[in-house]
Amino acid sequence: MAAVRPHWHIVLYHRGSPAGGAWPPSIETRRIEMRGDRWALWERVRLPLAARAASAALLHCPANTAPPLPLSPLLLTVHDLIPLQREFASAESARWGAVVARAARAARRITTPSEYSKRQIMETFGVSAGKIIVHPWAPHPNCRPEPDCRRLNDALTHCGLDAGRPYVLAFGGNDPRKNTRRMLQAWASLGPADAAGAVLLVVGMQNPLLARLSGEFAGCIRDRRCVLAGYVSEPDLTVLLAGAELLCYPSLSEGFGLPVLDAFACHTPVLTSRETSIPEVAGEAVHYVDPRSVESIARGLRLLLSDDTVRAALAVRGAERVRAFTWDRCVRRFCRAVEECAGATA
Repeated sequence: MAAVRPHWHIVLYHRGSPAGGAWPPSIETRRIEMRGDRWALWERVRLPLAARAASAALLHCPANTAPPLPLSPLLLTVHDLIPLQREFASAESARWGAVVARAARAARRITTPSEYSKRQIMETFGVSAGKIIVHPWAPHPNCRPEPDCRRLNDALTHCGLDAGRPYVLAFGGNDPRKNTRRMLQAWASLGPADAAGAVLLVVGMQNPLLARLSGEFAGCIRDRRCVLAGYVSEPDLTVLLAGAELLCYPSLSEGFGLPVLDAFACHTPVLTSRETSIPEVAGEAVHYVDPRSVESIARGLRLLLSDDTVRAALAVRGAERVRAFTWDRCVRRFCRAVEECAGATA
C-alpha cells in the first residue's frame, strides 16, 4: 500500500512488538496498551478511541471482528465464515458469528479474498453486494520451482524423511476441514506399486491429533510409507512444496485456498477438491477429487503418481494459472476499497 499510495499516512496500531524490518516513511507504528484488559476492551474501546484521536480517515480491522462503535469509518476484512458452517461449528461459533455480523453491518466496506466468501457474507448477514470488494491473494514470493538442493535436503531431514526419496506433500491439522484422516486412509489403501516408491509427508500436525493418528496409522509409518511431521518453518515449507511430486490438498472448506497458488508458483501438480472457494483459485489446472470419498482421493493419488505426463501437464497449467494472481493487483484492489470506504457516506 505504501508503494502504491505513497502520499497516504498509514498508522499501524499494535500491542507488543511490531513486525520487524524497515518501514517506509509513510508508515508509522504506534503501540497502544490497556492495563488489565478484559472482555476484549483493547479492540472494543482502546483502538477506536486511538483512531478517533488521530482523526483517521478510516479504521481498517483486518481479522473478521471490529469495535462495536468504531467512531471512524470502518473497513472490515472478513477472511471466511467457516466457523459458522454446521459441519465445523464449535461451542464458540454462535458468539463469534454475532460479533462478525455486527462488524459487517457497521462497516462501510468489507474486503474478502474470494467470490465464495462474498456470497457467504451476503447470505449470512444480509449485506449488499456493492458493499463487499473481492481482492484475491497471490502466492508467497519465495515460492518458485527448482529449490536449492541443500536447503531441500535439510528440510526433509528436519521432517524425518530420507533425502532424495520422492514424496507427496500434504497439510494436516486438528481442524476437521483439513480432512487429514481421510487423506491418510486413502494413502494407506495404496499398494507399493500405486505409490511408485513415494512417501506421504504430512506437515503441520499437532497433538492430540498427531499422537492419535500416529497410533492409527502406525503400520504405514513403520513401513516408511508416510511421515507425520509437526510445525515446519516458512522457508522450509516453500522448498518442500517445490520438491514434492505433488500437493495433496483435499480440503473440505476454504475461504481462499492459498496453498494451491503456492504450489502453482512452484510448478508442483495439485490434487484438491471442488469445494467452496477452491475452484476460483484452481480453475482447471488441478486434478479434482471428492474429498468425502477415501476411494476418490486414492484414485486421484494413484493416477497422478503413475503418470508423469499428467503431472507435467498439471504443472504447466498451474504455472499459467498463477499469473492471474499478483500482489500488485491485490493491493490495488484493496486501495480502491480504502478510497471507497473513506469517501462513502455512512
